[in-house]
Amino acid sequence: MRDRPPSAWETTFLQAIVHFMFRAFRNEVTYGA
Repeated sequence: MRDRPPSAWETTFLQAIVHFMFRAFRNEVTYGA
């Protein structure tokens, strides 16, 4: 699908989003939505 490897900022940005979503999910599970 990609014709080039992701750049460093793209990788960092995606990792930050995944980390944020994971923390939000953990918070909902821990404290209840």
